[in-house]
Amino acid sequence: MRQVVEEAAYVRVSLEGAMPLDYATYKGTTRKQQQKVIENIQAAIQERNDTGSTCEISIKFSVSQSLRGIDHYVAGIQLGKQLGVDGVQFKALRHEPEELMFAEKMAEQELLKKAIYETDSSDLVRYWIKPADHVPQCVLNPLHVVVDHNGHCYICCYYYYRGDEHKLGNILSDDFDSFWYGKEHQGKVKAIDPEKCRLVDCKFFSHDDVAKWAFDKNRTCWL
Repeated sequence: MRQVVEEAAYVRVSLEGAMPLDYATYKGTTRKQQQKVIENIQAAIQERNDTGSTCEISIKFSVSQSLRGIDHYVAGIQLGKQLGVDGVQFKALRHEPEELMFAEKMAEQELLKKAIYETDSSDLVRYWIKPADHVPQCVLNPLHVVVDHNGHCYICCYYYYRGDEHKLGNILSDDFDSFWYGKEHQGKVKAIDPEKCRLVDCKFFSHDDVAKWAFDKNRTCWL
C-alpha cells in the first residue's frame, strides 16, 4: 500500500453504496466486507499522510434506480468526511438496466445539490449525473495507455461496449511501438463516435477543450 500512495497521482475506491445494506446488495457480498474496505481506505490515508505524498484519495458512489435519494447522498458525503478523503464522487450508471431516465437524472442532480448544501461540502463533492452538454471529438486519448489484466491495450479507459473498436495490441505478445500510434491507432482515434463517449461521461471532456484551445493558440509546450 505504501508504494501505491507514494507513486500514484490518485486512488479512487468504488464503494457504490455508503450504507452497509446498499453496499452488500450492490456488491453481492456481506456488510462486514464494507467495513474491511473502509479500514483499508483509512490505512491508505494514514500511509499517504505519513509519507508526505500528494496522492489524492477519493471514494465513488453510484446513482441508479436502487442507489438514489437524498439519504444516499448525505450518507456518502458523511462517510467521506469521516474518512478524511480528498473527494467524494457520485456518478450515474450507464448502459445498465438500473440506469435512470433523463428526467430522473435531472431530479437526482437537484437532490444531490441539496445534500451538498445541507452538509456544507461543495469543495468535497464531484458529480456526473446529468448527461454532458458538450462532447468533443477526442484528441487526448493518445497521451495515455490503458492496459487490461490480459495485457490488451486500448485507446482510452472508456472502451466499454466497444472493445473491438478501441483495442490495439497486447504488451505481453506484441512490441509496443508496433501498434501505439501506428496507422491503425490513428484510424481508430479518428473513428471515435462522440455519441458513444457521451454515454460514459468521459472525464476528459473538459480537458479536451483546454487542449484544443492550446493547439489553436500554439501553446502546447506543456505537453
